[in-house]
Amino acid sequence: MKKFYITDHAEPKSETYLNDQFAVLSRSGLNNAEKHLINELVFLKEPKRILIAENRTGAVAMIAKELYPEAEICVHNIDKYYTDKIEKNLRRNKLDKIKVFCTPDIPEEKYDAVFIQCSKANAIKELYIDWVDETYAYLKKKGKLVVGLETREVWLEDHIKLLFGSITFNNYKQSGTSLISRKNDEKEIPLFPRDSFECRLTAEESMPLTSRPGVFAHHRVDGGAYSLMHIAEAKDGDKVFDMGCGIGTVGIGLAKKHYLSGITFVDSNARALESTRHNCKINKIIDTTFILDAEGATSIKNSFDVYLANPPYFTQYKIAELFVETGYRVLKRGGNAWLVARNADKLKEIMMELFGNAKVIRYEGYEVVVSKKK
Repeated sequence: MKKFYITDHAEPKSETYLNDQFAVLSRSGLNNAEKHLINELVFLKEPKRILIAENRTGAVAMIAKELYPEAEICVHNIDKYYTDKIEKNLRRNKLDKIKVFCTPDIPEEKYDAVFIQCSKANAIKELYIDWVDETYAYLKKKGKLVVGLETREVWLEDHIKLLFGSITFNNYKQSGTSLISRKNDEKEIPLFPRDSFECRLTAEESMPLTSRPGVFAHHRVDGGAYSLMHIAEAKDGDKVFDMGCGIGTVGIGLAKKHYLSGITFVDSNARALESTRHNCKINKIIDTTFILDAEGATSIKNSFDVYLANPPYFTQYKIAELFVETGYRVLKRGGNAWLVARNADKLKEIMMELFGNAKVIRYEGYEVVVSKKK
């Protein structure tokens, strides 16, 4: 039995797959959608190139490589956090021949099979419709699409039927299913959808913005980003760091008001960063740097005058704490960190502890906390 480790936990949970050929040792077991993908791997016929999209651990790719050692195995995510996890797991298992991509879109190759993990927690409707469309475009004739799900998603079934013409359900249970289709024809379909809208800067002026499926607050300006953009301050010549930039609303808005000496945009979502790059171009923002990163750009220290962040507030504030720590590290002495939240009580506490000062400013249902690095 071949074993794959995706954890360093002292007492990992072991699960076996494909008639006990493989065991995956993890902290709490694999996601059900991921299990369905593994079970479908054996039904391929001499594939030359396989793509696994939106997997979170790399386990599907590891087993695929063992089953088809001559095939090119590619793993794709749009989030650098999960990409880093997968690369770590591949190193842990000493697997260096699996290609890992963190890009806005599926790598433009021709695939014999594409496996997409659609977990309930990340079942963003427009994003997965987008993945299916890209898969159709990049599959070879007679190529196979397999989507692993935790629960039934009728909207996804309907879209696959419409595009591929037919669909097979395998192993449908309360714990999930696999949706399977083959590409039997070639048709032109629109790819890379992008939505456009306006963000108000002043009563007289607005700026154009765009977003893509899979980006936070797609189709609209996020209320927290909007409030932060209007409250945060900078001076001409300042150097700005926009952490978790999303589509770039806050940093671009500040750059429209001031002659900044440079602005660095950081996000873990490759589509968000691509949207920011596009939005900088259409707003004629120059002197820009774009960093795809999930760990707070740890190499940067004492370099910026203004720090902007609209962090997510889950995982017991661990991510918000990372954002605050990053702000303290990247700022010069005398620089200001501006962070936003719906309710900033906990955020203010975290910033007060690290910076030694914190002031809350309320704007349109949000609270912006500003701290100075002394």
